[in-house]
Amino acid sequence: MPDAYDPVRSVAAFDVVSATTHHTVRDLAQLMAENNCGAIVVTMRDGQVAIVTERDIVMCLASGQDSDDAWAVDAMSHPVLVVDPDDDIIDAAELMIEGGVRHLIVEDTENERIGVVSVRDLLEPLVESIDDADLDDDDLDDDEESEDDGEE
Repeated sequence: MPDAYDPVRSVAAFDVVSATTHHTVRDLAQLMAENNCGAIVVTMRDGQVAIVTERDIVMCLASGQDSDDAWAVDAMSHPVLVVDPDDDIIDAAELMIEGGVRHLIVEDTENERIGVVSVRDLLEPLVESIDDADLDDDDLDDDEESEDDGEE
């Protein structure tokens, strides 16, 4: 299982669901449901990308827009934050925190978009690293108690 210092590529999704700005919000929601995903990469005419997440759709609908009349541009987040597939998982998590986002586009050194990583993808390796650190601390505590026992 990956840990916090493994590369993002070890947890990212590379079967990215994508759409264009010509899709309605309803289309995007249906794509998410059909593909069991929480984010869709939207390609714009100029080749740049944006992202639409479940939260973006909720915010769009909560603002009073109709899912059949609202377009991807009405819900999408742009610009997106990008992470290299070889960056550490912990660095990706820090970028999400700094940017206030839950999804990052994974882009290689040739600026080719190759995947998406979500906070959910990062959570298990981060928790696993914390658990491992706690175990190491417990070992240290046990060693200190053994040393203390020897002094009496």
